[in-house]
Amino acid sequence: RLVGSEMCIRDRTKEGITVLGPEEFKRQGDLIAQLFDILHEENISLKVMLLTGSHGVEIRHEAYAEYLEYLAERFSSEPALFAYDLYNEPQYQEKIETNAFDKYDRAEWFNRWYKAIKDKAPWHFVTYGPVITDVFSWDPEVMLSDFFSYHIYSPPRENLNWNCDSAFIFYKVNLDFVSRSFSRPWIIGETGLSAVDRGLFSNLDIHPVVRSEDEQRTFFKEALKYSTWYGAGGFAVWNYKDALWSFEQVGTYTARQFFTGLVNFRENDTWKPAAYEFLGFDPDKPCSDCNGPSPEEISNPQRNPIPVAEGYVFMKPTGRDAPVPYQGALINA
Repeated sequence: RLVGSEMCIRDRTKEGITVLGPEEFKRQGDLIAQLFDILHEENISLKVMLLTGSHGVEIRHEAYAEYLEYLAERFSSEPALFAYDLYNEPQYQEKIETNAFDKYDRAEWFNRWYKAIKDKAPWHFVTYGPVITDVFSWDPEVMLSDFFSYHIYSPPRENLNWNCDSAFIFYKVNLDFVSRSFSRPWIIGETGLSAVDRGLFSNLDIHPVVRSEDEQRTFFKEALKYSTWYGAGGFAVWNYKDALWSFEQVGTYTARQFFTGLVNFRENDTWKPAAYEFLGFDPDKPCSDCNGPSPEEISNPQRNPIPVAEGYVFMKPTGRDAPVPYQGALINA
């Protein structure tokens, strides 16, 4: 089992980013140490993948490197620490379109962060969590890491017309693309489907975007099976327990964030049916009924009414007389 803990560096400064220094390093380190103390005191065999940063770390990229050096040195002998997750969902495409960060600067900074960990604790893994748009707009292997933690959901993301069959066309196409396109090991670092037993909330008008618990169980049964079949080295869920942060928003689309867990926060923290798919799952068991996407599904993974025309994707000519076909291209439209 893996657990993520996010210790971001944001605060209420004008730029939204804390200017980190020794005092803040220690404060953050003390909070993280409390987690490890609990694991050891309770004799819990849990491996932690520590999420250390998110949007904005580029603004203080050198201070972030120093922060990582501090963490790596302080927890270099921590047996419960499995990996550092240096960046949660970079969303490159948005930054490319707004010219927020140069690609080469970003790669250089990320490599500096990787080295900050490895110089102090070479035995701890380093990863980060790209989303679907990251993978299709910017090769995730540009960023130095031991593996990458792919975040994938099944669009249309839990919308009113969601069903497991159509969702898994998109899911399979993306897993197929990742398994063929990258040499670095990868895991499913985040996935899920919001679901609830409405009988537990008979007094609340929960938005229909939140699915039934039976649909959630079917989703995870298929997701576990196919991610393993395509070569994922691990599987992590967002998140392990429901978190109803706002009763006022249960009737809005935002409710999809509240019920993604495998454990109900009511009824004495009972397991949802989907949790039992993990309990009985054998990652070493061959999948006898798995099958890859068809050519039609690859060309139109989201079943758009007007699919992309058949043909080839060409690289932009660079001094050549004719454009060069781009091998393995996948149009995500």
